[in-house]
Amino acid sequence: MLRILLIFLAIIFLLPHVINIPGHPSPVYNQKELYDSSLNYINTIKKVGEAADQINQGKYAKNSFDYALIVSKILRKRFYHGFSQYRFGENFIAVSSDYLFKNNIACHVSPEDIMKYPYAGCSQLVIVFAEVMKKNQVDYRTISFPHHLAIEFYVDSSWYFFDPNMEPELTRQDRDIRNWHHLNDSIKKHYSPVDHDLDFVFGKGKMAVLGKLNSPIASKARPFQEVTYYLSQWLWAIPVCFLIPLYIKKDSQV
Repeated sequence: MLRILLIFLAIIFLLPHVINIPGHPSPVYNQKELYDSSLNYINTIKKVGEAADQINQGKYAKNSFDYALIVSKILRKRFYHGFSQYRFGENFIAVSSDYLFKNNIACHVSPEDIMKYPYAGCSQLVIVFAEVMKKNQVDYRTISFPHHLAIEFYVDSSWYFFDPNMEPELTRQDRDIRNWHHLNDSIKKHYSPVDHDLDFVFGKGKMAVLGKLNSPIASKARPFQEVTYYLSQWLWAIPVCFLIPLYIKKDSQV
């Protein structure tokens, strides 16, 4: 009876690798964003930096506003909107948790994993952007709106706002904290109401919520995903390990 139970568990834990379906349908490009598929070769954080360096040609310091703007433009064209997520066979625990509790825990939060896809959500682009600029010794903090996430960098002696996901046409002055003071209504006026429900995204009369200085983004989701990823890959081996001694014992008695 025990052997049958262990075999059953091993098969159950192996099934996700056979039924490797996506947790959600893959997002489709809407033909409106500035997505450029020719940039898909930029599939690592290192390559983002290399692409920015190639455009920059040493003109601006890597910890400057202008360099951050170059990176922002690359990310805007490299991705179209939509969250990349684990497939069932990659991490069935996270996908199942997302399905049951609607907690978005299956969305990738590792910068390198996010770079593997042509699409990314606002929080994922913030994760990538922060990782690139962090390597340039630039301080950052997240900017949270009711239904959106952006980022600020401390460059050229001030905090400047960047939104690589919904990037509106902002002047340098518009981005400066000294001009919008984290008042949502002051920044949302630069976004197009045709493409977005601005009151839903930014609220009315609200202030943006600031993340902690240089705080890891998605700090709770990342260890959960790392642990459940390896569990999802190797959980089947646990009942197999218990099965082997049972069969060895049975053979020794014959």
